[in-house]
Parts: sequence; C-alpha cells; structure tokens
Amino acid sequence: MLHEPSPWPPPDPPAPSRFERGCRFVPIAGWLVGLCLRARRCAPNDAVLEAIHDQIKEQLDLRTKADAWPEGSLQHRVAKCLEAAVAREKGLRDVRLHRDDPLFLVCWRPCDDLTLLNFAFALENQVGLRVRLDELAPFLETGRTAADLVDSCCGRIEGPGPLRLSRRG
Repeated sequence: MLHEPSPWPPPDPPAPSRFERGCRFVPIAGWLVGLCLRARRCAPNDAVLEAIHDQIKEQLDLRTKADAWPEGSLQHRVAKCLEAAVAREKGLRDVRLHRDDPLFLVCWRPCDDLTLLNFAFALENQVGLRVRLDELAPFLETGRTAADLVDSCCGRIEGPGPLRLSRRG
C-alpha cells in the first residue's frame, strides 16, 4: 500500500500580492510582469510539490513486480490498463499496483494529472469499455482504492450501467 508522502496534504501556493493581481489588467507588459512575479512567488511551493511527487514515484518504483489480480482474468486486463496509465503519467517503465493503493495518491501530480484520461482511453481500446471521466472522478474524491475501481469497471463490463461506488461497511 502506498503511504502518504511528507508533507501531506500538499501546501497551497502563497496568495498573490495586490500588485501582481493588478498586473492582470495591463495587456501584454502587465501579463509578463505578473507571470514573472507568479513564478518567483510559487518557486518554493513548486519544489515541495515536486518532492512529494518524487516520493510517490519512488514508492511505486521500489515495489515487487507481483500481480495483485489473477493472471488472464478480466480484472487483470482492467488493472493492466490502470497500471499502464499510471506508468505513463509518472514516467516509469513498469508499475504494479496493489489492491489497497489509494487512488488519490496513485493519480496525484503537482500539475494537471491525466491518469484517469489515459486509463479511460486504454480501457476503451484494450477491453472495449467506454467510460466517461465524470464517472471516474468520484473514485478520487472519496478516497477509494485501486481494487474498487477495477471491480467497478469489471462489474460494468459484466452488466451494463454506470460505474457505482460499492458501499463499505
């Protein structure tokens, strides 16, 4: 299972100064000055976010390469799509997810994360299941695991309908 990196949750960027906010209203020159001020203001925060991302990548990279799902099963094919999407987004060659990995950590990046979009494309191309991103988003917001997402996709293949979050006891 992935462990939360330190510091967690990620820090918010510092608020812009009044001058920086005012630069938005001056075309071209003001925009450039505002962009430089933003880069200067956010540089320390960006370094912390990159360190968090590196900790997550390191945890994924140091894992054993054993499969968590039965070889050749539908769950295995869906899990392979998710693992390929995570590997592509994190810049790793091979990723093995465990069933209890929290998706909010697996799919976290300092900037826009496209893991779920890549997963949706892979799922459609390799398994034949078309899933909308608004159906996948609740899996991140509610702190679900990789097994929850894989099982929900497999249930959708076996019986048509929207992806459902299973109730936890």
